[in-house]
Amino acid sequence: MPEETIGKIKKRMTLTKRENEIKRKYNEEPKEIVQKYIEEKMDISIPAVMIGYKDNNVNPNDVRKDLALQIIGDILFGKCSDFYEKLYNKGYIISPPSFNYEFSKTYAHFLIQVQTDYIDEVFNIYSEQIEYLKKYGIDDNKFERAKKKVYGELIRDFNDVSDIATIIVSEYFKGISPFDYIDNINTVNKEYVQKIFEEIFVEEMKVISVIKPNKEEKDESNKIS
Repeated sequence: MPEETIGKIKKRMTLTKRENEIKRKYNEEPKEIVQKYIEEKMDISIPAVMIGYKDNNVNPNDVRKDLALQIIGDILFGKCSDFYEKLYNKGYIISPPSFNYEFSKTYAHFLIQVQTDYIDEVFNIYSEQIEYLKKYGIDDNKFERAKKKVYGELIRDFNDVSDIATIIVSEYFKGISPFDYIDNINTVNKEYVQKIFEEIFVEEMKVISVIKPNKEEKDESNKIS
């Protein structure tokens, strides 16, 4: 009988009183970086380069900073960026770099990842772009374009039910709502984005990680091809 089945389900789903309160312990994150450069070899076909910047101003509720860094990432590394155009035209990469700002209650960092066989050349062009933005600041047109793109991506995220569920759960543990991004994006101006850029992209807080192919693996793949 349906009623009997429902009754059994309700009985099994009854919440029991917890004897002890669950206490979460967060380890203290050191302010300094551990290692400036690290290189490993793995079974990959193309070297992977990751550049990270540690952010010591941790605030899990800072939606405006997250928005600012999404805008910065698109200006510097998006498909319309000078960085991507130069690398692509020279044949150094075949796909756009990826970037992400990750933050929680205890740590935060900004990451850029590129797959390339021309590691030194990519580093040189990357450094040129960072120094140019520090010296001349963010271009008005590029800022407006990137801001509109970020806003469009925020709206698009609400088109998929599964994406909405994932976003809500992820943001809940940071103490924020996904709608906070929509509400705050108009408060993010070019001056604020430039300020966040200069705070995050600090040489002393930069870490470089390079993963290179195992020579044996690469040699074997060349023989097959």
